[in-house]
Amino acid sequence: MSQPIIILEGMTAVGKSTIVKQLHLHIPNLVSFHFPSNSNAKPTTMEEFFTDMSNHWDKIINNPYPVVLDRWWPSTLIHQGSGDLQLMAKMFYTFCPPAYYFLLDLPKNEYLQRIQKNPCNVNKFIDATNAVPEHYESLVFKNREKYLKIANILNWPILDATQSPETITATIVQTLFFN
Repeated sequence: MSQPIIILEGMTAVGKSTIVKQLHLHIPNLVSFHFPSNSNAKPTTMEEFFTDMSNHWDKIINNPYPVVLDRWWPSTLIHQGSGDLQLMAKMFYTFCPPAYYFLLDLPKNEYLQRIQKNPCNVNKFIDATNAVPEHYESLVFKNREKYLKIANILNWPILDATQSPETITATIVQTLFFN
């Protein structure tokens, strides 16, 4: 891998897109991808999923510039899949070349405040009383636990998303170029 591939993982509203914008200020010629793609064809089997992932990965690794992805396959497995995270981690090493993964994480209360403040989330996560429905809140925190577990299994840095975007970006740049 001649150019760094940076993958930002985390729940909606933790600041991944903001960090992507910040990274563009610090890394020349950085190219951004968002996963999953906007393709209408959704994989229905694990074989289709990994074929789709492989096709995306080919585009990424054949790019001559540094790349940042706003999510990658772990998000799809966490949000849509179920099963053994240990097995998923083993599959990860089989199917994915090296990259720098970072998990952006927020405590529960901060996460709920961000969801409620962001107008993009109205009607998506917020009910008519401007509250996060209990069933959604429960699902979110089950998924957060999956993110934390897979980050620990795969030894990803877990970044405190309550920090400023500048601080988080500096941590990522330091990891990429000075460690």
